[in-house]
Amino acid sequence: ELTKEPKALVYLFDAVFSVNPLNYVSNMFLSAAVYNRFFQPQLHLLSKCDLLPQNEVDKIIDWSVNPKALEYAIEQKLEDMKRLFSRNMMRAISQLGLKFTLMPVSAKTNDGFINFNMALERILVGGDKYTY
Repeated sequence: ELTKEPKALVYLFDAVFSVNPLNYVSNMFLSAAVYNRFFQPQLHLLSKCDLLPQNEVDKIIDWSVNPKALEYAIEQKLEDMKRLFSRNMMRAISQLGLKFTLMPVSAKTNDGFINFNMALERILVGGDKYTY
């Protein structure tokens, strides 16, 4: 254990990579594997949102909160084994009760960092301001 202090993990979903449902589900799987290893609270960020049109960002965010939307995208965009594997992987992760609600952020524009900081404060210090 690195420290006794409260801690959290931040998992980044690259926006450009995640626009494809197959890649999005791969990210879900990798995030679940990280959670399984550490069993610590996780925050999920959709990084580099400035590189996509807003409607694409909104679509990915919708997948993170609405499993039916992701399943529909899988059915529409993937074929054969990719469709079957992605759909079953998504369902298995959902059955485990894992949620991957994404917060969109951009280091270039600083969008989303206030929400990210507030989420960290809720996890690490119960909503109080943290100090170093």
